[in-house]
Amino acid sequence: FFTEEEKKQFFSKYKQLLRHLYSFLKKEDLSKMKELMKRVVALDCYGRDKNGINGLLRNIDTALIATTEIGLKRTSVIALLLYRPVMKKIITLDEVKTTFDADVTLIISRLLKTSDLYARNTAVDSENFHKLLFSFAEDVRVILIMIADRLCLMRLGKQLKNDEDRKRLATEVSYLYAPLAHRLGLYTIKSELEDLCMKYRFPQQYAEITQKLNETEASRQEFISKFNAPIIAGLNRDNINYEISGRVKSVYSIWSKMQRKQIPFEEIYDLFAIRIVF
Repeated sequence: FFTEEEKKQFFSKYKQLLRHLYSFLKKEDLSKMKELMKRVVALDCYGRDKNGINGLLRNIDTALIATTEIGLKRTSVIALLLYRPVMKKIITLDEVKTTFDADVTLIISRLLKTSDLYARNTAVDSENFHKLLFSFAEDVRVILIMIADRLCLMRLGKQLKNDEDRKRLATEVSYLYAPLAHRLGLYTIKSELEDLCMKYRFPQQYAEITQKLNETEASRQEFISKFNAPIIAGLNRDNINYEISGRVKSVYSIWSKMQRKQIPFEEIYDLFAIRIVF
């Protein structure tokens, strides 16, 4: 079922997931989940997809994103892990309800509902689809799980064998999931999704901007240090409690500005920002 490397990855990620979730789980959750997963794996519900990606490993990766990067807890993660077995009719919703609770069942049924919406509607780049998805999902946790799933798949983008599949996924994410992540305040995820979309849709431009950012990194870091030094000295002198950090504009936002203003990289002057939190 696993290669040796996948086996190591799986158990490492499983332990990581438990560390983040342990205080939110009910006493019997782990044993119940193990029994169900043994059955599901034995029936090949989590077999490899057409790209050779292991389904269970991808699910654990998605669960980790949902927990560590979005903040979802017990109910959402159990629903996420059991969604595929229910969809493939290996486990019933009634069984999930009996084993766990009605809230887990509710999230799975809403995930199934949104999956059905996808099957019947291909216009993901329309505002109507956004509205329809929100009304179908009914629960923001369902949208958050879907964002986690798409981020996981985008990170695995290199493993997609068909370039058209990669571009199709990137187009869907740029029209639908990046804007949803922005609306829900997931700004770090939104930036990563946009960068990955650009990497797959416009690889040449992405590579050029990345190279130029790498070439100017040393001078940029030196400038940031010089800029910060007197501010840090003043704040320390006045015994002010603060955090100071710097960040570089994302590749996508640099490219967007270049497109919007029709200017070259060299004329983008706000490449980085300094943030001070008191």
